[in-house]
Amino acid sequence: MAPEHHWQKRICGERKSTVRKDSYCWVQLAARQPDGQVLRGDFVRLHDENAFVAWRGRFNDVDVFHSICAYAEPHARARYVAPLYFHICSEHGMDAARKATLAVHEPVSYMLDCSGDSPQFYFDGKNGFYLLVPFGVFDAFYSPWVFRLYAELAAVMDSSEEHVVDRDIYHQAYLWRLPGSRCGEQGPYKVHLTLEEMEELSPHEILAIAASPREDCSRRESGPGEYAPWWYKRAIRRVAKSLPSCRQCSTGIHNHSHKTPPCVRVLASMTLPDGTRHAAYCELASCFAYLHVHYPEIVAWLVAIDSRNPIRDPKDIKKAAEFGCRHPSCPPCDSVLRRYCPEGGCELAGSNHS
Repeated sequence: MAPEHHWQKRICGERKSTVRKDSYCWVQLAARQPDGQVLRGDFVRLHDENAFVAWRGRFNDVDVFHSICAYAEPHARARYVAPLYFHICSEHGMDAARKATLAVHEPVSYMLDCSGDSPQFYFDGKNGFYLLVPFGVFDAFYSPWVFRLYAELAAVMDSSEEHVVDRDIYHQAYLWRLPGSRCGEQGPYKVHLTLEEMEELSPHEILAIAASPREDCSRRESGPGEYAPWWYKRAIRRVAKSLPSCRQCSTGIHNHSHKTPPCVRVLASMTLPDGTRHAAYCELASCFAYLHVHYPEIVAWLVAIDSRNPIRDPKDIKKAAEFGCRHPSCPPCDSVLRRYCPEGGCELAGSNHS
């Protein structure tokens, strides 16, 4: 037998220990309120049907969701996994989106070599479709690179000039609309569809099905496929090697016990002025790395902050994230973040800046 490479030992070892230790059974409930604001609720177990029924009833089954991630513990800082999912729409209408979804399904099924009922189809309640492969099919383990992997797959699957596959949904904060719930007060229901229905039904017939709720299959347990776990490990390894690494990424640490400094909490919700952003981003990235946040998640944080007042060169954000990963630290009080210190001082620094 050929000797096992060191990366195989590391990744396979991580997977084995993760599977034995972690049970990814927690999701966070959410709902969109009439004013458009998203209300995030409790973390509940994936198979706690009573909790889902109560949440649906609270909002009359309108615009209710749960986190796309399934967590090992009931909080958002825990290790997580996510299904492979695609959202597909088309400016040419619902039937074009249906055909595009089937076109994505074929290579996904071939790539994963999974059973015919593993990929799940959903009409989204508007004019598009979802294709979802449960994380159990991969025997999934935590990796900070999973959403980067899925975004790359979405780009590969979307070979047309129309860009029918949504590439902006691959992040930890993404919410999965509960199948069987309405899209708005008068909208159709999000419903599960079989492969045969996707292949044979017209848009009019699908809309007729979506006029009433159907069973939610997205939380159904799925066992590991024969090929999919091997594909998942290799794909995660490939993405990890192509991106900057940091101490936290190499150790697989995700939970943190450090308290976020108040200046960082304030800064994360602000629109930063010109002249200080580059330095502030580096300080923020260092602090996030100190809190055991991984590189892709640091980039996502900085992009969200920067979107309120974009810098001219987006590459600066990645450079700041790379700097932070190389220099994890709690921001010193003489840094650029000092101006955001709250009145009354900071208990973490033991100082009394105002």
